[in-house]
Amino acid sequence: MIFLFLYILVLPVNLAVAWWHKRLIKDDRPIVHGLWAALYAVLIAVAAWLLPGMSIGKIAAFALAASCGRLAIFAPALNLMRGLSLTYISKTSTSIIDKMEVRLFGTRAWLVEIIAGVIFFILQFFL
Repeated sequence: MIFLFLYILVLPVNLAVAWWHKRLIKDDRPIVHGLWAALYAVLIAVAAWLLPGMSIGKIAAFALAASCGRLAIFAPALNLMRGLSLTYISKTSTSIIDKMEVRLFGTRAWLVEIIAGVIFFILQFFL
């Protein structure tokens, strides 16, 4: 059951949000990143609450896995939906996460998605 909730959060939810962000970008509408992050945090909390008998450690692993899965899926999916390269990095993004990725990794910010994907799969052993 834990994996089902996790994979629903990571794949379909993030693909739907990426599609919606693509529409916002296309329509030149603002993206309120804090609101989207808060909504995703609420989804993680609700999913963790619905899962019976999870220890604090498993809840933390679940939340971290869902967050890493989001990092690994969202940006590449958004880039592909927009017809950009898989590793495209926006220089005008207002996202704090995007700015941190660029600051830490420069033009290789796409490494964050790979690292997050690896962490996501490692965390599967703790759920």
